[in-house]
Amino acid sequence: MAQNFIAFFRRDYKRVAEDIFVFEGEPVRISTVWLGLNHNWMHPQIPLIFETMIFGGTLNLAQWRYGTETQALAGHADAVALVQVRHGQPQTD
Repeated sequence: MAQNFIAFFRRDYKRVAEDIFVFEGEPVRISTVWLGLNHNWMHPQIPLIFETMIFGGTLNLAQWRYGTETQALAGHADAVALVQVRHGQPQTD
């Protein structure tokens, strides 16, 4: 387990996915990262080591945590869809 952590920590593995949209001139960033530490303080046997967070817009600072990269990527896609439902289609230049 420790060797896996060290291997991930040494790689540039912190950002799993990122999308930035502009709605009415304001950016909204959706970022999914590997946290490096288990953030499931109540039940540490079920690790939560990935996090999706929204910065900007009406969902500013909304966050979700996941146990696997697959779950995190699916959650990231869900967050993108949620932002688009809430804000409409992003501006294109």
